[in-house]
Amino acid sequence: AGTPWTMLCVNTERPLFWLMARAEFADVSELRGRRVAMHPALVAPGCFTRIILRGRGLDPDTDIEAVPMHPGDYSEHIRMLESGELDAAVIGSTWSPEQLVAERGLRLLLFFGDELQIPTTGVAVDPSAVALDDPRAKGVVRANLRALGTMLADPALGAALGAEHVRRLLPAADPATARDFYDRYVGAHFKADGRPDADVVAKALPLVAEELRISTGRPVDVPPADRIYRADLTTAWTP
Repeated sequence: AGTPWTMLCVNTERPLFWLMARAEFADVSELRGRRVAMHPALVAPGCFTRIILRGRGLDPDTDIEAVPMHPGDYSEHIRMLESGELDAAVIGSTWSPEQLVAERGLRLLLFFGDELQIPTTGVAVDPSAVALDDPRAKGVVRANLRALGTMLADPALGAALGAEHVRRLLPAADPATARDFYDRYVGAHFKADGRPDADVVAKALPLVAEELRISTGRPVDVPPADRIYRADLTTAWTP
């Protein structure tokens, strides 16, 4: 949309979204012809969903009935899954997918981070609004890097603090659920250095450009990675 987003700190390259389904569906391939709730196509998780479905052999425009829904806390998605109004839905990190399996009888079909790696979680700046060398941007990046370093340098401390913060983000989670969430989706995949993996970026950007081309019907160029990811600044600002 023309905003020159520049990423200054990458916390993880594993998108924290899940494809949940009603219990009778055991595989993504079984969603052909079914109602699947997802973010709109031009919202990042919606774009990722479409890429993942294509990778699993489903055209999101013709093989499923895509139901665009905005997230909120995903409670409406879950309600519609339970009522049978939806067959599957993309759920974000306000819920533990394992908790939905255990308590709501849903089925976890896939974790986005296992299917698609792309650095989108961390600290990003719009340089037309905040200069890249603004001390406030630098301060936020350094705070993130300190937190990542503390979390990963001492796994026991990181897990204890991480699980505590997860419980604040997942109000319905008990301590065991929060710890499991942290271990599976945070501690195992978050980065200490805040820098993107060059191989991940090289694979991800063309996939996104191609999906945007399909969604918009317009040519979309693959931007230079160093225009989006300023690992040089991340490195320079390491505490």
